[in-house]
Amino acid sequence: MAKAVVVIDMQERYLEAIRNLQVKENLLRNTRTMLDNLNRGILPIFIQFVSKNYSKPSEKFPPEVAKYISSWEDIINKTCKDAFTNPDLENRLREEGINELFLCGLFSSQCVLETARSARRVGFKVYCARNTMADHELHLYPGTLERYNKIGAIITDSFSSSPFFKQNN
Repeated sequence: MAKAVVVIDMQERYLEAIRNLQVKENLLRNTRTMLDNLNRGILPIFIQFVSKNYSKPSEKFPPEVAKYISSWEDIINKTCKDAFTNPDLENRLREEGINELFLCGLFSSQCVLETARSARRVGFKVYCARNTMADHELHLYPGTLERYNKIGAIITDSFSSSPFFKQNN
């Protein structure tokens, strides 16, 4: 089974919106550790939100994330919460034979959730971990976990305990 890690909206301007410094530091550390330990065959894809009037990607990613972006082809732009509204994401995943996704990033109650919902709707198996996504003040707002469970996403406390990283390695 082909797999991809999809890092959603980890640009500096969104990280600045996290008011709890500990949550932000933990998110960056856990995301960096996860990306450091990706096995070959797991494709990293980075999603960035851009304005509809935007023509060039110029969002700054923090160094903890930017070092994993090898080219602009690794970045897919979106203009709303759901990354699947840009057909480039699904096309890229299908071209690569991807059928399992690990979603992480910002914000767990909005963009990550909406992307997870669409991914499930178009047939992808979706995994998430609480320690690789966050909201403005918390890793997850109350009720968010239930929404992930309701759409059929597999969610764990830590990426290191996710079945996504344990299968076929």
